[in-house]
Amino acid sequence: MPKNLGYILRKLRIEQDLNQKELSKGLCSVATLSRIEAGERLPDKLLFDSLITRLGKDSSKWELILKDNDRKLFLKRKRIEYLIWAEEWEELEKEIEKYKLFKGVAEHLQKQYVNFIEAILCKEKKQYEQALQYCYEGLKKTNAIQNNEKLKIKGRLSRNELDLFCLIGEVFICQKQPVVYLCNYWVMLLEYIEKFCKDDIYNYKFLIKVHYYLSQITYKYQYKQCIYHFDMGIEKIKKFKSVYYLKEYIEWMQILRKKDNTIVPEFSDKEIEHLLFTLKEWNCKSRKIREKEIYIKANNGVYSINEIIKNTRYAVGKTQEDMIIIDEEDRVIGDQSNLSKIENQKRTPRKKTSELYLEQLGLRGKDEYFYLSIVGLDFEMQEIRYKIDQYISSHNISEAKKQLLLLKEKLNTSNIRNKQYIKEIELFIRSEEEIIPCDEWVKELRNILSLTVKDVDYVLNQEKIRGFLTREELYLVMNIGCAYHDSGDYEKAVEYYGKLETYFYEYYPLASGKIYKTLLYNLSQVYGLMGEYEKSIEKSHICIFMDLLDSDTNIYCQAIYNIGWCYGKMMLETEDCIQIQQYKKKCVEMFKQSYLISKYYKNKMVEMAIYKKIKDWSLDDEFISLLKQIHI
Repeated sequence: MPKNLGYILRKLRIEQDLNQKELSKGLCSVATLSRIEAGERLPDKLLFDSLITRLGKDSSKWELILKDNDRKLFLKRKRIEYLIWAEEWEELEKEIEKYKLFKGVAEHLQKQYVNFIEAILCKEKKQYEQALQYCYEGLKKTNAIQNNEKLKIKGRLSRNELDLFCLIGEVFICQKQPVVYLCNYWVMLLEYIEKFCKDDIYNYKFLIKVHYYLSQITYKYQYKQCIYHFDMGIEKIKKFKSVYYLKEYIEWMQILRKKDNTIVPEFSDKEIEHLLFTLKEWNCKSRKIREKEIYIKANNGVYSINEIIKNTRYAVGKTQEDMIIIDEEDRVIGDQSNLSKIENQKRTPRKKTSELYLEQLGLRGKDEYFYLSIVGLDFEMQEIRYKIDQYISSHNISEAKKQLLLLKEKLNTSNIRNKQYIKEIELFIRSEEEIIPCDEWVKELRNILSLTVKDVDYVLNQEKIRGFLTREELYLVMNIGCAYHDSGDYEKAVEYYGKLETYFYEYYPLASGKIYKTLLYNLSQVYGLMGEYEKSIEKSHICIFMDLLDSDTNIYCQAIYNIGWCYGKMMLETEDCIQIQQYKKKCVEMFKQSYLISKYYKNKMVEMAIYKKIKDWSLDDEFISLLKQIHI
């Protein structure tokens, strides 16, 4: 049974002075929660998400191994979320009808989710009363409200419940309810989020939305409050480099600037207009990405136990006959027929049987179904780890070091997974501070990987990596590719990147979307450096699609810059005068777009890279001339 999940749920619940009845209300029975906390029962994905978000924490910090039916349902929800983002309403109606057919997994929570989607569809059709009715029905399924007249928050809300409350508020705005009523309603949501949703990763999207609507509601009557909420929302967007509601905020900014031109003074009206054009254009381009389904992934990682057993058995070269399990009393627990049904997703193995199979496949220690990258009974450690990851990705090494010291004080470093994470981060920090020769870099990465992977050489020498790797193991393999990439050995880099791309593409389609997106960006850079510009541009487009879909701009402006860089290189390498002008025009346009986004998020590295290329390639344009003046 999971060593972390039950204990952490119980610890968070007690810290927040909640009893089991209060936490489980409408989600599951007290007895079920008691068994989950004791490690005697595994919740399904929706129940887990509901419990952890009622405690104000984000579920995306966990890697999950699910029953295959539960994984399929989660995949369908990701597909539904894409259709909402793409505003493909007819297709969404068909998809939700298919979703209703699934049975047997937290059915009342599935029905609540369906109510939420149906309410969104009705809102888009301007059927506001019907939309509200679906919202009320959804909230009643978990006893979040008793009747439609008393829309007060009592107790704790899950993500689904909070989404429904927010949607009700949006419908009220569409109905043009009285301003005082609207303001009181959205302030109620804001107060709840600020009081109970303390996890930044979990609360930031809700806060961005609430501040946006409060800014609009208070515009005519409380202008200072309007600007306050606008500033608070923008601050959250910039902090998390998010595109969630960014287009709406930029459009709202244009209106506010007509009244007060001191709003966002570092941007001219023309720059704001072009930034808005950039956001709209890439939203449009992203909807045309081919094979979109492959790129709609879980943020951290979702697997099914069936696919892990099947793929790892192939990876270690065992037959189904090799996997027959005989207990101490010579009883056959897992025969060939049973294993075949598991691998063909016709049967879900019991937890004990799964553990025996995983042990035979060399995956002992990776048999937790709810899995955190670092092991500990204090959830604050996970939040510190996420801060470290954010600082590393933004090259803020001084802050990463401070957070690492805090983490070490809390962490049991004798645990092998914790030891692996600490060594990994220490190596990344060192690589930012000094040049590490490629051979030494690869050797150290392999040594860190060997802490949890039994035969590193065997795993890495395979043409395809099929066995189950954790989030940190995937990062380590990817960084072996990065070592070759940085040293200029692009063929070797593509070899490692390609193995991981196959892992995500063919074997584990919902595994660790953040790593996959970074991997594709690395591939786009290498292909560009190898002169394979079309491939590079294609990978960059996919990165942008994934960023926009996740409302995350971690790679957005870098990927657009990379596209501009590719067009610039093609401009320099062709002798065709017409093509030179075409490539130059595209290069300048991509640099404009990337510059404005990097300026918005204060990404100085991208800004300076653009300026350097403008100078090196002697580019000219009204925008480019202005940029040259800024950097003189």
